[in-house]
Amino acid sequence: MDEGERLVLDSGLQISVAKRRSPLSHFQLITPFGGDVLRYRDAESGEEVSLQPGSAHYFEHVLFIMPPLGRDGKPLRWRTNTPKRMSKLRDGLTELKHHGAIEVNAYTANDHTNYFFVTRQHPLENLETMLDFVFTPYLPQDRFRKECGTIGDEIARGENDSMSELFRLWDAQAHVKHGGRIPIIGTQESIRRITLDDVLSMHDTFYRPSNMMLIATGDVDAKAVADVVQRKLEALGKADYRPPPGEVSQEEPRGVVAADNFDSPLARADVSRKKMLGGWKYLLEPLSMRPEELIDLHVAAEIAATALYGMGSLNREALVRAGTDERTFTGYNWDFRDRGCIQVQGDCDDAEGFRSLVAENAAGLVAAGLPPGEVEYARNKILTDNEKNRESLLSFGQMLAYAGAQTRNPLDYFSILRRFKDISHGEVNALLPRLLDTANMTFALMVPERA
Repeated sequence: MDEGERLVLDSGLQISVAKRRSPLSHFQLITPFGGDVLRYRDAESGEEVSLQPGSAHYFEHVLFIMPPLGRDGKPLRWRTNTPKRMSKLRDGLTELKHHGAIEVNAYTANDHTNYFFVTRQHPLENLETMLDFVFTPYLPQDRFRKECGTIGDEIARGENDSMSELFRLWDAQAHVKHGGRIPIIGTQESIRRITLDDVLSMHDTFYRPSNMMLIATGDVDAKAVADVVQRKLEALGKADYRPPPGEVSQEEPRGVVAADNFDSPLARADVSRKKMLGGWKYLLEPLSMRPEELIDLHVAAEIAATALYGMGSLNREALVRAGTDERTFTGYNWDFRDRGCIQVQGDCDDAEGFRSLVAENAAGLVAAGLPPGEVEYARNKILTDNEKNRESLLSFGQMLAYAGAQTRNPLDYFSILRRFKDISHGEVNALLPRLLDTANMTFALMVPERA
């Protein structure tokens, strides 16, 4: 498998190209500014700065805005990028689709924000358009005020989803100080506290080239991509290096806010049976750990979650025989830059019994270790799923993006893949106490609302 090519421009922008034989091209422009980032160190002053929750997600709503065109068909020159109001605004999503892009979107994750498009036509021209709207914020003041309301509506819609609220509750119980305790989208209160000056300052800080990664997959040439990007950055006045913001430790302690909420469960009118979400947080130190150490923890966590709760695992079958609901019982691993979690969920009649069964089962496996055959089962399942996902250019690119968010190098995806193949069951078991630490375990319960 071609493991790609990585270039770094004078501005500090990383360009990673993974060639694939495909009629399509997939481009992603990523900043490691996600929902978990609530503190950073200013590169110029060295001072630590705090942010409102939901700050990263805000840009997903505003960076597609582009200024109108003049009568000559060229973008208007403006004295300020924050006029009081402006009509006939363009939208980057629409601009890309008008030039042949098949899929255009953006998302904010816990540890990064990603703007991307897939196209068969005009790939480099469309890349220029994306560079334009991502690197040049244009935000009329009336649109800024409107966007606060739009995000508020999105928060309200999330509160109407029972499972989203259960995951939000688990995060709040599990994390003491970490930004992960608050939803990526923020809260109604935090969004209202974000000002226009905050938005411009955060763009200048987190969207400078030295803090960003461009990933290109498909039938693309690395030099041609780099040439286009360099010319565009020069035209935008962003070709010179400015140091990126400093990452700071969130100083999340061992332990949780609450081991459970059984005395005051989340009551919902839209659920008909008790639902449980339990699991363990685990902590990483990307500022002090080598990439290989980070990769090992990510790989071991995925193998452990699959061996514990993956469909077909002997451990899951044992838990089903012991009384868990086979129809709803499942588990998984979530991985982020400086933390992760192994979670288990299912409907239950007895919350205490569910917790005891899961906790005692995990403690036994930490003490005895996962059997070699179960590690091999998990490895094969993960590699099979991975190979299937790589058949899709979009999925392949997204896997590169998530690897880049975790290690700051998208091509580490291939190192992660190799590690899945050669990590031993002994190495996985050596990490289990860190991944399944009883002090870091919490259970969130949701029950039907009484009439």
